[in-house]
Amino acid sequence: MIHYIKLLSDCVDFLGYSHSRYWIGYFERDKDFDIHIANEIISFFCENFCTPLTEIVIATSYYIDNDNISINDSFIQNIENDLSSKGYIKRINGNSYFSEDDNVFDKQLFELDTCFQIYKNFDNNILSDLSLLLMMDSNVQGQCFFILEKDNLIIYPHGDNTGYGCIGINNRDSKKGYKFLYEASKKRYLNSYLYLEDKVVPFYPH
Repeated sequence: MIHYIKLLSDCVDFLGYSHSRYWIGYFERDKDFDIHIANEIISFFCENFCTPLTEIVIATSYYIDNDNISINDSFIQNIENDLSSKGYIKRINGNSYFSEDDNVFDKQLFELDTCFQIYKNFDNNILSDLSLLLMMDSNVQGQCFFILEKDNLIIYPHGDNTGYGCIGINNRDSKKGYKFLYEASKKRYLNSYLYLEDKVVPFYPH
């Protein structure tokens, strides 16, 4: 498990994924958000990477502050409660956990954001729900990555216009990563972007 945590710390800029050394690119929706679009995007991810599931490692630092619950939607809370019960989401009581000193608070927040739990045995529903909580308004904070070490690839779900991004592990030469972004570019409801020669450019725009 320590291997994967070190891998993330070596490969990912937690303050801005696009600043990671081998960031490849990302895609996002080009329509207004709705749950159907989010589910289509997640299904597209699963079609590309969920066979076999044994090649994916989940790294998540998700947590919920029980003293700062702002989303009361029952659909979202059911997912949050299910993932919490299975250990994928930590629960804290922010009023007693966080310091009132700004410097200490910032350090505590960064430590929470980068305190990853590693999982190897799970089903498609876990991957889907972890993604969905970032793509919708939820009470979850923290980060989530799907590591495919054999494919030289780290994938992350993002809520900014709903989609996934790709980071290389040893370099940017990840065939599956490029194929994922290319296939996304062919979907009418997605825009795909590639990091190329120090610029972010559209990847085979429609």
